[in-house]
Amino acid sequence: MITAALMLLAWAIEILIGWPSRVFAIVRHHVVWIGSLISLLDRQLNQDRFSAQARYALGVVSSLTVVSAATGVAVAISWALPATWWGWMIEGLIASSFLASRSLYAHVSAVATPLLKQDIDAARHAVSQIVGRSPEMMDEAALTRASLESLAEHMSDGVTAPLFWCVLFGLPGLVAF
Repeated sequence: MITAALMLLAWAIEILIGWPSRVFAIVRHHVVWIGSLISLLDRQLNQDRFSAQARYALGVVSSLTVVSAATGVAVAISWALPATWWGWMIEGLIASSFLASRSLYAHVSAVATPLLKQDIDAARHAVSQIVGRSPEMMDEAALTRASLESLAEHMSDGVTAPLFWCVLFGLPGLVAF
């Protein structure tokens, strides 16, 4: 499929349905699978019995292994799917799981809604879900700034960059990113 069209399809699917919790309960999210592989490699290769230089080299090998494995799966999927409307829909559905605009909207809305109702405690709780710093002493302006800073940072990681790599290289580029 043309990569720009795949990107638009994936983004539309992600905006409309996101990654439903029912699907997550059955097949998990790709980040969970990748995280499991990273944890396995970390347990096996990041041990005190290796020198610092060896651990660094093993970390590089681990990174390349994770990216290669995930990208290889994406290449196989792209290659195996037929060039039909349903093949494109499946690829778009898979690609949509690598985007996060719907989740970003939900998290920032969870801050904005209580702020509009003057519920500062609920807004603080919502901010605590998306930032690393403690929101306990934040006023309305600080909560707004924190949520918008988080939105900007995660927009780059969860939407802009993935879409860019999807346009350039299709599903494999998106997954490699």
